Amino acid sequence: MAAEGHHVDEFGVSARPAGPAYRRERALEKLLVEELARQGVTAGRLEITIRGQSKPLLTDTWDEKHRELYEAKGTVARAKVREAIGQLLDYRRHITPPPATCTVLLPLDPGEDLTGLIHSCGFDLVYLEGSKKLVRKPAA
Repeated sequence: MAAEGHHVDEFGVSARPAGPAYRRERALEKLLVEELARQGVTAGRLEITIRGQSKPLLTDTWDEKHRELYEAKGTVARAKVREAIGQLLDYRRHITPPPATCTVLLPLDPGEDLTGLIHSCGFDLVYLEGSKKLVRKPAA
């Protein structure tokens, strides 16, 4: 197959409301933080300052006790799973020492292919099963 050709340099895009996915992410993070608290773990966030950048990066959930970094997404759409992977890769290289585990947190099982993608990066997967049960699928 030939490389993608560009027929136009500019095109318009429609605005999309960002609210629902963001609220799902926060709800997932809240469930995770509550579950970690039941295990005696206080979770927080990391603020990563990068020289030359005007704003720090803020991670999602950070479990200091186990040195585990979570990135939550409000949907299992491929683009969002890939975004989570990219964010974890970016954050991880700025944390010293690096996290012991990086984990993608999703609202439901993303299926075999996306689970394989997450695991191929060496990342764990945690997803919501039902309304309150978090299921962990560790990387092999």
